[in-house]
Amino acid sequence: MNTILKVFKFTFLQEIKKKSFIISMVIISLIILAITAGPSIYDKIKGKDEDAGEITEKSNTIYLLDEKESLPGVKESLEKEFQNSQVIRISPQDLEAKKAEVKESGNIVILSIKGGDLPSINMYRKDFRSGPSLDSIQKVISGSWAEEELKKRDISIEDIELSKTLLPITPTESTNLNPTSFALSLVFCFLLFFSIYGSAIAVANSIAMEKSSRVMETLIVSADPKYILLGKVLAIGLLGIVEVIWFAIVGYFGYNMFTPKDFSMGGTPLDFSGITIPAILLLLLIFVLGYALYVFIAAACGAAVDKIEDVNQAMMPIMMVSLASFYLSYFSISFMVTTGPFATAATFIPTAAPFYLPFMILNGIGTKASILISLVILLLSAILMGYASIRIYKAGVMNYGKKKKFTELFKVGKSL
Repeated sequence: MNTILKVFKFTFLQEIKKKSFIISMVIISLIILAITAGPSIYDKIKGKDEDAGEITEKSNTIYLLDEKESLPGVKESLEKEFQNSQVIRISPQDLEAKKAEVKESGNIVILSIKGGDLPSINMYRKDFRSGPSLDSIQKVISGSWAEEELKKRDISIEDIELSKTLLPITPTESTNLNPTSFALSLVFCFLLFFSIYGSAIAVANSIAMEKSSRVMETLIVSADPKYILLGKVLAIGLLGIVEVIWFAIVGYFGYNMFTPKDFSMGGTPLDFSGITIPAILLLLLIFVLGYALYVFIAAACGAAVDKIEDVNQAMMPIMMVSLASFYLSYFSISFMVTTGPFATAATFIPTAAPFYLPFMILNGIGTKASILISLVILLLSAILMGYASIRIYKAGVMNYGKKKKFTELFKVGKSL
Protein backbone atom coordinates (compact mmCIF):
# COMPACT_ATOMS: atom_id res chain seq x y z
CA MET A 1 0.00 0.00 0.00
CA ASN A 2 2.86 2.36 0.84
CA THR A 3 4.37 1.69 -2.60
CA ILE A 4 1.11 2.52 -4.35
CA LEU A 5 0.82 5.83 -2.48
CA LYS A 6 4.40 6.82 -3.31
CA VAL A 7 3.97 6.04 -7.02
CA PHE A 8 0.55 7.72 -6.95
CA LYS A 9 1.93 10.94 -5.46
CA PHE A 10 4.96 11.06 -7.75
CA THR A 11 2.96 10.40 -10.92
CA PHE A 12 0.15 12.80 -10.06
CA LEU A 13 2.49 15.70 -9.31
CA GLN A 14 4.58 14.94 -12.40
CA GLU A 15 1.58 14.89 -14.75
CA ILE A 16 -0.23 17.92 -13.32
CA LYS A 17 2.88 20.10 -13.78
CA LYS A 18 3.30 19.26 -17.46
CA LYS A 19 2.89 22.20 -19.83
CA SER A 20 0.77 20.11 -22.20
CA PHE A 21 -1.75 19.41 -19.41
CA ILE A 22 -1.94 23.06 -18.34
CA ILE A 23 -2.28 24.35 -21.90
CA SER A 24 -5.00 21.83 -22.79
CA MET A 25 -6.94 22.72 -19.62
CA VAL A 26 -6.77 26.43 -20.47
CA ILE A 27 -7.76 25.96 -24.12
CA ILE A 28 -10.71 23.65 -23.38
CA SER A 29 -11.89 25.97 -20.57
CA LEU A 30 -11.86 28.91 -22.99
CA ILE A 31 -13.81 26.87 -25.55
CA ILE A 32 -16.44 26.02 -22.91
CA LEU A 33 -16.74 29.68 -21.91
CA ALA A 34 -17.05 30.66 -25.58
CA ILE A 35 -19.88 28.13 -26.05
CA THR A 36 -21.77 29.40 -22.99
CA ALA A 37 -21.31 32.97 -24.21
CA GLY A 38 -22.43 32.01 -27.73
CA PRO A 39 -26.12 33.05 -27.38
CA SER A 40 -25.17 36.49 -26.02
CA ILE A 41 -22.59 36.99 -28.76
CA TYR A 42 -25.17 35.93 -31.35
CA ASP A 43 -27.66 38.49 -30.03
CA LYS A 44 -25.06 41.24 -30.18
CA ILE A 45 -24.04 40.35 -33.73
CA LYS A 46 -27.69 40.53 -34.76
CA GLY A 47 -27.81 44.02 -33.27
CA LYS A 48 -30.23 43.29 -30.45
CA ASP A 49 -30.26 45.56 -27.46
CA GLU A 50 -31.89 43.43 -24.76
CA ASP A 51 -32.07 46.27 -22.22
CA ALA A 52 -33.80 48.80 -24.45
CA GLY A 53 -35.43 46.31 -26.79
CA GLU A 54 -34.34 48.35 -29.78
CA ILE A 55 -32.11 47.80 -32.77
CA THR A 56 -29.03 49.99 -32.54
CA GLU A 57 -27.78 49.53 -36.07
CA LYS A 58 -29.23 48.34 -39.36
CA SER A 59 -26.42 46.35 -40.90
CA ASN A 60 -28.29 44.93 -43.93
CA THR A 61 -30.14 46.47 -46.84
CA ILE A 62 -33.18 45.15 -48.70
CA TYR A 63 -33.97 46.95 -51.98
CA LEU A 64 -37.66 46.55 -52.85
CA LEU A 65 -38.87 46.83 -56.44
CA ASP A 66 -42.68 46.75 -56.66
CA GLU A 67 -43.36 48.72 -59.81
CA LYS A 68 -47.15 48.25 -59.84
CA GLU A 69 -47.40 48.55 -56.05
CA SER A 70 -49.36 45.31 -55.97
CA LEU A 71 -48.44 44.86 -52.29
CA PRO A 72 -48.75 48.28 -50.58
CA GLY A 73 -47.96 47.03 -47.07
CA VAL A 74 -45.04 44.79 -47.92
CA LYS A 75 -42.38 47.39 -47.00
CA GLU A 76 -43.74 47.76 -43.47
CA SER A 77 -44.01 43.96 -43.10
CA LEU A 78 -40.38 43.50 -44.13
CA GLU A 79 -39.20 46.23 -41.74
CA LYS A 80 -41.14 44.65 -38.88
CA GLU A 81 -39.76 41.15 -39.51
CA PHE A 82 -36.15 42.04 -40.35
CA GLN A 83 -35.38 44.75 -37.82
CA ASN A 84 -31.65 44.76 -38.54
CA SER A 85 -32.30 45.64 -42.20
CA GLN A 86 -33.24 48.90 -43.84
CA VAL A 87 -35.87 48.47 -46.58
CA ILE A 88 -35.57 50.93 -49.49
CA ARG A 89 -37.93 51.16 -52.45
CA ILE A 90 -36.28 51.47 -55.87
CA SER A 91 -37.47 52.05 -59.44
CA PRO A 92 -36.86 49.80 -62.49
CA GLN A 93 -34.21 52.26 -63.66
CA ASP A 94 -32.16 51.58 -60.51
CA LEU A 95 -32.25 47.79 -60.84
CA GLU A 96 -29.03 47.25 -62.80
CA ALA A 97 -27.01 49.59 -60.56
CA LYS A 98 -28.29 47.82 -57.47
CA LYS A 99 -27.41 44.41 -58.98
CA ALA A 100 -23.81 45.64 -59.19
CA GLU A 101 -23.94 46.45 -55.46
CA VAL A 102 -25.27 42.96 -54.70
CA LYS A 103 -22.24 41.39 -56.43
CA GLU A 104 -19.91 43.28 -54.08
CA SER A 105 -21.70 42.83 -50.74
CA GLY A 106 -23.33 39.90 -48.94
CA ASN A 107 -25.40 42.32 -46.84
CA ILE A 108 -27.55 43.55 -49.74
CA VAL A 109 -30.48 41.79 -51.45
CA ILE A 110 -33.00 42.91 -54.04
CA LEU A 111 -36.63 41.78 -54.00
CA SER A 112 -38.40 42.27 -57.31
CA ILE A 113 -42.17 41.73 -57.13
CA LYS A 114 -44.15 41.16 -60.30
CA GLY A 115 -47.88 41.86 -59.88
CA GLY A 116 -50.81 39.76 -61.06
CA ASP A 117 -53.50 37.54 -59.61
CA LEU A 118 -50.70 35.62 -57.91
CA PRO A 119 -47.61 37.86 -57.59
CA SER A 120 -44.15 36.32 -58.03
CA ILE A 121 -40.93 37.29 -56.28
CA ASN A 122 -37.41 37.36 -57.67
CA MET A 123 -34.64 37.62 -55.07
CA TYR A 124 -31.18 38.83 -56.12
CA ARG A 125 -28.31 38.09 -53.71
CA LYS A 126 -24.56 37.48 -53.78
CA ASP A 127 -24.75 33.80 -52.82
CA PHE A 128 -26.91 31.39 -50.83
CA ARG A 129 -25.49 32.72 -47.53
CA SER A 130 -26.46 36.35 -48.20
CA GLY A 131 -29.40 38.12 -46.61
CA PRO A 132 -32.49 36.56 -45.03
CA SER A 133 -33.44 33.01 -45.96
CA LEU A 134 -35.76 32.32 -48.87
CA ASP A 135 -38.33 30.77 -46.52
CA SER A 136 -38.47 33.83 -44.27
CA ILE A 137 -38.81 36.21 -47.25
CA GLN A 138 -41.52 34.02 -48.76
CA LYS A 139 -43.40 33.88 -45.44
CA VAL A 140 -43.40 37.67 -44.95
CA ILE A 141 -44.36 38.64 -48.50
CA SER A 142 -46.97 35.89 -48.78
CA GLY A 143 -48.51 37.06 -45.49
CA SER A 144 -48.60 40.64 -46.73
CA TRP A 145 -50.27 39.55 -49.99
CA ALA A 146 -52.85 37.45 -48.13
CA GLU A 147 -53.66 40.40 -45.88
CA GLU A 148 -54.25 42.70 -48.88
CA GLU A 149 -56.48 40.09 -50.54
CA LEU A 150 -58.58 39.71 -47.38
CA LYS A 151 -59.00 43.49 -47.19
CA LYS A 152 -60.30 43.49 -50.78
CA ARG A 153 -62.93 40.98 -49.69
CA ASP A 154 -64.11 43.38 -46.94
CA ILE A 155 -62.70 41.27 -44.14
CA SER A 156 -62.24 43.43 -41.06
CA ILE A 157 -58.78 44.20 -39.72
CA GLU A 158 -59.75 42.51 -36.42
CA ASP A 159 -60.57 39.28 -38.26
CA ILE A 160 -57.33 39.49 -40.26
CA GLU A 161 -55.31 39.90 -37.06
CA LEU A 162 -57.28 37.04 -35.50
CA SER A 163 -56.28 34.80 -38.39
CA LYS A 164 -52.61 35.43 -37.52
CA THR A 165 -53.00 34.36 -33.90
CA LEU A 166 -50.72 31.52 -32.88
CA LEU A 167 -52.28 29.04 -30.50
CA PRO A 168 -50.17 28.01 -27.46
CA ILE A 169 -48.69 24.55 -27.67
CA THR A 170 -47.16 22.48 -24.88
CA PRO A 171 -45.09 19.46 -25.96
CA THR A 172 -45.45 16.18 -24.05
CA GLU A 173 -42.89 13.52 -24.93
CA SER A 174 -43.00 9.83 -24.10
CA THR A 175 -39.37 10.03 -22.90
CA ASN A 176 -37.30 12.64 -21.08
CA LEU A 177 -35.46 13.50 -24.29
CA ASN A 178 -35.21 17.28 -24.63
CA PRO A 179 -32.78 19.65 -26.37
CA THR A 180 -30.87 20.41 -23.17
CA SER A 181 -30.27 16.77 -22.23
CA PHE A 182 -29.45 15.96 -25.84
CA ALA A 183 -26.83 18.72 -26.02
CA LEU A 184 -25.34 17.69 -22.65
CA SER A 185 -25.13 14.09 -23.88
CA LEU A 186 -22.99 15.17 -26.82
CA VAL A 187 -20.82 17.30 -24.52
CA PHE A 188 -20.29 14.38 -22.13
CA CYS A 189 -19.53 12.07 -25.05
CA PHE A 190 -16.73 14.37 -26.25
CA LEU A 191 -15.37 15.17 -22.78
CA LEU A 192 -15.28 11.54 -21.66
CA PHE A 193 -13.63 10.40 -24.89
CA PHE A 194 -10.85 12.98 -24.85
CA SER A 195 -10.30 12.66 -21.10
CA ILE A 196 -10.25 8.84 -21.09
CA TYR A 197 -8.18 8.50 -24.25
CA GLY A 198 -5.82 11.28 -23.16
CA SER A 199 -5.28 9.53 -19.82
CA ALA A 200 -4.59 6.24 -21.59
CA ILE A 201 -1.96 7.84 -23.82
CA ALA A 202 -0.37 9.47 -20.75
CA VAL A 203 -0.07 6.09 -18.97
CA ALA A 204 1.40 4.37 -22.04
CA ASN A 205 3.96 7.16 -22.57
CA SER A 206 4.90 7.24 -18.89
CA ILE A 207 5.59 3.51 -18.77
CA ALA A 208 7.47 3.51 -22.07
CA MET A 209 9.59 6.50 -20.98
CA GLU A 210 10.59 4.86 -17.70
CA LYS A 211 11.35 1.61 -19.45
CA SER A 212 13.50 3.23 -22.15
CA SER A 213 15.46 5.23 -19.55
CA ARG A 214 16.03 2.07 -17.45
CA VAL A 215 14.34 3.72 -14.47
CA MET A 216 12.04 0.72 -14.37
CA GLU A 217 14.91 -1.61 -13.43
CA THR A 218 15.47 0.39 -10.24
CA LEU A 219 11.76 0.47 -9.43
CA ILE A 220 11.30 -3.27 -9.96
CA VAL A 221 14.04 -4.05 -7.43
CA SER A 222 12.32 -2.09 -4.65
CA ALA A 223 8.61 -2.70 -5.43
CA ASP A 224 6.18 -5.21 -6.91
CA PRO A 225 5.38 -4.24 -10.55
CA LYS A 226 1.64 -4.49 -9.98
CA TYR A 227 1.80 -1.87 -7.23
CA ILE A 228 3.74 0.46 -9.53
CA LEU A 229 1.13 0.03 -12.25
CA LEU A 230 -1.80 0.54 -9.87
CA GLY A 231 -0.17 3.69 -8.48
CA LYS A 232 0.16 5.15 -11.99
CA VAL A 233 -3.38 4.19 -12.98
CA LEU A 234 -4.89 5.73 -9.84
CA ALA A 235 -2.86 8.94 -10.19
CA ILE A 236 -3.76 9.60 -13.81
CA GLY A 237 -7.33 8.48 -13.10
CA LEU A 238 -7.65 11.14 -10.40
CA LEU A 239 -6.18 13.63 -12.85
CA GLY A 240 -8.91 12.72 -15.34
CA ILE A 241 -11.63 13.15 -12.70
CA VAL A 242 -10.14 16.53 -11.78
CA GLU A 243 -10.35 17.51 -15.47
CA VAL A 244 -14.02 16.52 -15.78
CA ILE A 245 -15.00 18.26 -12.52
CA TRP A 246 -13.07 21.40 -13.51
CA PHE A 247 -14.76 21.55 -16.92
CA ALA A 248 -18.16 21.09 -15.24
CA ILE A 249 -17.39 24.01 -12.88
CA VAL A 250 -16.27 26.19 -15.81
CA GLY A 251 -19.43 25.29 -17.73
CA TYR A 252 -21.62 26.09 -14.70
CA PHE A 253 -19.83 29.41 -14.18
CA GLY A 254 -20.05 30.32 -17.88
CA TYR A 255 -23.76 29.43 -18.03
CA ASN A 256 -24.62 31.60 -15.03
CA MET A 257 -22.40 34.50 -16.16
CA PHE A 258 -22.94 34.66 -19.91
CA THR A 259 -25.97 32.65 -21.09
CA PRO A 260 -29.19 34.74 -21.31
CA LYS A 261 -31.83 33.65 -18.80
CA ASP A 262 -34.48 33.39 -21.51
CA PHE A 263 -32.29 31.33 -23.85
CA SER A 264 -34.06 28.35 -25.41
CA MET A 265 -33.12 25.50 -27.73
CA GLY A 266 -35.52 24.77 -30.54
CA GLY A 267 -38.10 26.98 -28.82
CA THR A 268 -37.83 24.90 -25.63
CA PRO A 269 -36.44 26.55 -22.47
CA LEU A 270 -33.32 25.00 -20.97
CA ASP A 271 -34.24 22.09 -18.72
CA PHE A 272 -31.65 20.59 -16.36
CA SER A 273 -34.07 18.23 -14.64
CA GLY A 274 -32.03 15.27 -15.91
CA ILE A 275 -28.98 16.39 -13.91
CA THR A 276 -29.75 14.77 -10.56
CA ILE A 277 -27.39 13.55 -7.81
CA PRO A 278 -27.88 9.87 -8.83
CA ALA A 279 -27.22 10.80 -12.46
CA ILE A 280 -24.01 12.62 -11.52
CA LEU A 281 -22.82 9.65 -9.45
CA LEU A 282 -23.58 7.28 -12.32
CA LEU A 283 -21.66 9.50 -14.75
CA LEU A 284 -18.64 9.46 -12.43
CA LEU A 285 -18.89 5.66 -12.15
CA ILE A 286 -19.06 5.36 -15.95
CA PHE A 287 -15.99 7.55 -16.28
CA VAL A 288 -14.03 5.49 -13.72
CA LEU A 289 -14.91 2.16 -15.35
CA GLY A 290 -14.29 3.42 -18.90
CA TYR A 291 -11.05 4.99 -17.78
CA ALA A 292 -9.89 1.76 -16.08
CA LEU A 293 -10.62 -0.29 -19.20
CA TYR A 294 -8.74 1.97 -21.61
CA VAL A 295 -5.85 2.73 -19.27
CA PHE A 296 -5.11 -0.92 -18.51
CA ILE A 297 -5.04 -1.60 -22.26
CA ALA A 298 -2.68 1.35 -22.74
CA ALA A 299 -0.44 0.16 -19.89
CA ALA A 300 0.02 -3.18 -21.61
CA CYS A 301 0.97 -1.38 -24.84
CA GLY A 302 3.48 0.84 -23.02
CA ALA A 303 5.11 -2.15 -21.32
CA ALA A 304 5.40 -4.07 -24.58
CA VAL A 305 7.66 -1.52 -26.35
CA ASP A 306 11.33 -0.65 -25.76
CA LYS A 307 11.28 2.97 -26.95
CA ILE A 308 8.77 5.76 -26.42
CA GLU A 309 8.76 6.33 -30.19
CA ASP A 310 7.08 2.92 -30.62
CA VAL A 311 4.13 3.73 -28.36
CA ASN A 312 1.99 5.18 -31.15
CA GLN A 313 2.52 2.11 -33.30
CA ALA A 314 1.63 -0.20 -30.40
CA MET A 315 -1.45 1.91 -29.63
CA MET A 316 -2.68 1.97 -33.23
CA PRO A 317 -5.09 -1.01 -32.92
CA ILE A 318 -6.44 0.42 -29.67
CA MET A 319 -6.80 3.82 -31.34
CA MET A 320 -8.86 2.30 -34.16
CA VAL A 321 -11.11 0.44 -31.71
CA SER A 322 -11.59 3.53 -29.52
CA LEU A 323 -12.38 5.77 -32.50
CA ALA A 324 -14.86 3.22 -33.90
CA SER A 325 -16.51 2.98 -30.46
CA PHE A 326 -16.63 6.76 -30.09
CA TYR A 327 -18.18 7.33 -33.52
CA LEU A 328 -20.68 4.51 -32.96
CA SER A 329 -21.83 6.28 -29.79
CA TYR A 330 -21.58 9.80 -31.24
CA PHE A 331 -23.68 9.09 -34.33
CA SER A 332 -26.17 7.05 -32.30
CA ILE A 333 -26.63 10.10 -30.05
CA SER A 334 -26.62 12.60 -32.94
CA PHE A 335 -29.38 10.71 -34.81
CA MET A 336 -31.16 9.85 -31.55
CA VAL A 337 -30.88 6.13 -32.16
CA THR A 338 -32.46 4.51 -29.09
CA THR A 339 -33.42 1.09 -30.45
CA GLY A 340 -32.04 -1.39 -32.96
CA PRO A 341 -28.62 -2.95 -33.50
CA PHE A 342 -26.61 0.28 -33.30
CA ALA A 343 -28.12 1.28 -29.96
CA THR A 344 -27.66 -2.26 -28.63
CA ALA A 345 -24.02 -2.33 -29.73
CA ALA A 346 -23.31 1.11 -28.21
CA THR A 347 -24.94 0.00 -24.95
CA PHE A 348 -23.29 -3.38 -24.41
CA ILE A 349 -19.90 -3.20 -26.17
CA PRO A 350 -17.59 -2.21 -23.27
CA THR A 351 -15.39 0.10 -25.35
CA ALA A 352 -18.43 2.09 -26.57
CA ALA A 353 -20.62 2.04 -23.44
CA PRO A 354 -18.75 4.84 -21.57
CA PHE A 355 -19.64 7.27 -24.36
CA TYR A 356 -23.27 6.17 -24.93
CA LEU A 357 -24.52 5.46 -21.40
CA PRO A 358 -24.62 9.19 -20.40
CA PHE A 359 -27.12 9.71 -23.24
CA MET A 360 -29.34 6.94 -21.85
CA ILE A 361 -29.11 8.18 -18.26
CA LEU A 362 -29.70 11.89 -18.93
CA ASN A 363 -32.63 11.28 -21.28
CA GLY A 364 -34.35 8.38 -19.51
CA ILE A 365 -33.77 6.06 -22.45
CA GLY A 366 -33.67 2.30 -22.02
CA THR A 367 -34.53 0.27 -18.96
CA LYS A 368 -32.72 0.22 -15.63
CA ALA A 369 -31.91 -3.42 -16.31
CA SER A 370 -30.13 -2.61 -19.60
CA ILE A 371 -28.08 0.14 -17.92
CA LEU A 372 -27.18 -2.18 -15.04
CA ILE A 373 -26.17 -5.00 -17.39
CA SER A 374 -24.03 -2.59 -19.41
CA LEU A 375 -22.30 -1.38 -16.23
CA VAL A 376 -21.65 -4.97 -15.09
CA ILE A 377 -20.16 -5.85 -18.50
CA LEU A 378 -17.99 -2.73 -18.35
CA LEU A 379 -16.86 -3.58 -14.79
CA LEU A 380 -15.98 -7.19 -15.67
CA SER A 381 -14.13 -6.05 -18.80
CA ALA A 382 -12.09 -3.56 -16.76
CA ILE A 383 -11.24 -6.24 -14.15
CA LEU A 384 -10.22 -8.80 -16.79
CA MET A 385 -8.19 -6.21 -18.68
CA GLY A 386 -6.57 -5.12 -15.43
CA TYR A 387 -5.57 -8.72 -14.65
CA ALA A 388 -4.15 -9.25 -18.15
CA SER A 389 -2.43 -5.85 -18.12
CA ILE A 390 -0.66 -6.56 -14.82
CA ARG A 391 0.63 -9.87 -16.20
CA ILE A 392 1.85 -8.25 -19.42
CA TYR A 393 3.32 -5.34 -17.47
CA LYS A 394 5.31 -7.67 -15.19
CA ALA A 395 6.89 -9.43 -18.15
CA GLY A 396 7.12 -6.44 -20.47
CA VAL A 397 8.91 -3.92 -18.28
CA MET A 398 12.00 -6.13 -18.10
CA ASN A 399 11.86 -7.30 -21.71
CA TYR A 400 14.45 -5.58 -23.96
CA GLY A 401 15.71 -6.43 -27.41
CA LYS A 402 13.55 -8.92 -29.29
CA LYS A 403 9.92 -7.93 -29.31
CA LYS A 404 7.40 -10.43 -27.97
CA LYS A 405 3.72 -10.80 -28.71
CA PHE A 406 1.16 -9.92 -26.07
CA THR A 407 0.28 -13.60 -25.63
CA GLU A 408 3.91 -14.45 -24.95
CA LEU A 409 4.26 -11.60 -22.45
CA PHE A 410 1.06 -12.72 -20.73
CA LYS A 411 2.38 -16.27 -20.32
CA VAL A 412 5.69 -15.00 -18.95
CA GLY A 413 3.92 -12.62 -16.57
CA LYS A 414 1.65 -15.38 -15.32
CA SER A 415 4.65 -17.39 -14.23
CA LEU A 416 6.22 -14.47 -12.31
